Amino acid sequence: MTKIFAVAIAVILIAIPAMAEAKIAAKIPFEFHAGDTTLPAGEYVIEVLSALNIRVTNKDTGEAAVVQTPIPISEAAPLRSAKLVFSRYGSEYFLAEAWWAERSNGRAILKTNLEVELAKRIAPVRIESVSARK
Repeated sequence: MTKIFAVAIAVILIAIPAMAEAKIAAKIPFEFHAGDTTLPAGEYVIEVLSALNIRVTNKDTGEAAVVQTPIPISEAAPLRSAKLVFSRYGSEYFLAEAWWAERSNGRAILKTNLEVELAKRIAPVRIESVSARK
């Protein structure tokens, strides 16, 4: 029992710094939806909160949204630079994926009811990488 507890503590101590480093800075030139929150164009920091959530924070206003990211996604090789992916339906943009530099895995953001409804009427356009940097 003591060994199991010690291993669990070690895993937590290793995971915390790795999650703290997981930040993306990006300039997003359009208003967009992050989960149920609509955020203005601007400079953002995207950071991992847990295995299921990321936070998107506007650097100027401090306005933030926590979005659910229960869907892991992966590429064959690690990305050279971080990128964000948006789905655009008409004039509405939705944060769809977040990818970190030097990693081959990213996070897909759970679709909101609004995005699901728009997708029934309008085919999405995939918008990749909006000045994302580690």
